[in-house]
Amino acid sequence: MKKNNSFLVITVFLMINLFLSNGCFWGDKKAKAAEETTADKIVAENFIEAFGLVKATNIQNITLDIPTQIRKIYVREGDYVTRDKVLMTLEIDDYAAQINSKANELEEARFGLTTLRQELENAENELQKAEKELTLKKRLYRKGVIAKQAVTDYRKIVQKKKTEVTNIKSDQIQLNKIDIKNDKVKNLEDELEIMQDKLKQNFLQDYKIISPLKNAVVSEIGYRTGDQITSGKKLLSLMDLDSLVVSAEVPEEFIKDIKIGSEATIIPLADNSREFKGRVVGISAMAIKQNNQTIVPIDVELIEANDFLRPNFNVDVQIKKN
Repeated sequence: MKKNNSFLVITVFLMINLFLSNGCFWGDKKAKAAEETTADKIVAENFIEAFGLVKATNIQNITLDIPTQIRKIYVREGDYVTRDKVLMTLEIDDYAAQINSKANELEEARFGLTTLRQELENAENELQKAEKELTLKKRLYRKGVIAKQAVTDYRKIVQKKKTEVTNIKSDQIQLNKIDIKNDKVKNLEDELEIMQDKLKQNFLQDYKIISPLKNAVVSEIGYRTGDQITSGKKLLSLMDLDSLVVSAEVPEEFIKDIKIGSEATIIPLADNSREFKGRVVGISAMAIKQNNQTIVPIDVELIEANDFLRPNFNVDVQIKKN
């Protein structure tokens, strides 16, 4: 009987210990859960979370306004390129020939205008020489060196040269020729300058289209090899990777806690183990409706350089409340 009582006592003792242990375990678990809930609450109170999209603020569109053809394309959309990287080559011989032809036409027009002006200048010079010669002959006549007839004959020569100058000046047809040629020269000069300026582009080098940007991504290629270039139609675009910002969407009820300069952390969906520092640099003055929610667009600038983020990457943005 005593043996049974001892067994009962031991059993009760073990049950009490087990109960006490379980109580401590569940108590610790509840305490830990409370701590985690408090931590989450602190994060929520300190930060505003938003969804964002990486974009380039500097996009250079490459267009040409010259009659030429694509000889070869060396890049595809999405390719990373650096400054002076050859993107395309062009068939530009015909346009260069047009420029040479226009330059020759201008030279001929200038020569023709110079010839007309020279005609009047030559006539006036001849008249001045004749008048000087007449003065000399008069002096010689007074000294008795030459006969009066010599003076009379040369006076006729001077009068003839005066008439020539007068006729050239008063000849409206001749003056019209000068005006016409002068206008033609000016027009040709303007046309040639415009043609030459079309080749003075920071992305055009000889017969090649090159990248003018240090770090860029190719997008929106509008042609294929062999295509004729259409005036005003874009060849391609270059997105400047040194101008990346994050365009984020903040629900209107949280926008009051965000200011220009607010600190932000950018976490890319492509690798959520990475974090990039940023700051708010733009807050839209207008809210928009999106998916039955009113949001305010903001722009977040990347503070540190990176070689991971790319245009159109999806990111989460944690913005520190102000």
